[in-house]
Amino acid sequence: MYRTGNAKEIIEELSRHNIQIAALQEIRWPQQREVKIGSYTILYSGKYDGVHELGVGFCIHYKVIRTFQTFTPINERIAKIRIKFKWFHMSLITAHPPIEDKDDSDKDDFYTCLQEVYDGVQQHD
Repeated sequence: MYRTGNAKEIIEELSRHNIQIAALQEIRWPQQREVKIGSYTILYSGKYDGVHELGVGFCIHYKVIRTFQTFTPINERIAKIRIKFKWFHMSLITAHPPIEDKDDSDKDDFYTCLQEVYDGVQQHD
């Protein structure tokens, strides 16, 4: 999404298909922020070294953002959001795993972190 206009294109597609929550990978925006574009908010977690690569997050419609409780950016590959609905809560995790040619230690670290995030989700979500 680093190219100019990519975010707008994604928002248009989500609107066209009436999608209110979407998990995103390869955002390629630095740091952790909240960006409002039209009727959507993008919550994301990227790298802190200024390099425009990786990055994950969520794109949430304004009807759902009102019920969102927490956004937990873990790193540039994993983020979690918790949303409160009328009768229940929902936790969503977005993850971008390392590709096959990465070191086994990088993959092990990623999956260990992902398991810790998953284990930290409240039992009834």
